[in-house]
Amino acid sequence: EPSALIKALSTDPEYLKNKASDSNQVVDYKDWQIALSRRFRAMKLWLVLRSYGVSNLRNFIRGEEDANEFNRKLLESINATGRVYMTHAVVWGVYVIRLAVGATLTDYCHVNKASKEIQEHAHTMQS
Repeated sequence: EPSALIKALSTDPEYLKNKASDSNQVVDYKDWQIALSRRFRAMKLWLVLRSYGVSNLRNFIRGEEDANEFNRKLLESINATGRVYMTHAVVWGVYVIRLAVGATLTDYCHVNKASKEIQEHAHTMQS
């Protein structure tokens, strides 16, 4: 029964509570997913380990510094063109490239152009 499943998957942390949800005026789609539960995160980790294997994950983690350096150079290369400007962040030791897409006039074509720019630079650097 769907209502039993929804009840089983329901989470109620304080930051997700609001008057509309508490009075059942709206459907809380957060209760229709399992992404917020600890058990599901554990299951996702188990599936990754099972899919890739411990040795492949070790190799990936060991290659992280190479990936970090590649991302640093990629970001410098992209920003040097002046066509797209991005920033970076370090998340759990991983150097990631950030593209802010929050302006009111940003359209799909702008995001698509940025994506193509990233791909072109990455392919050039790999060659």
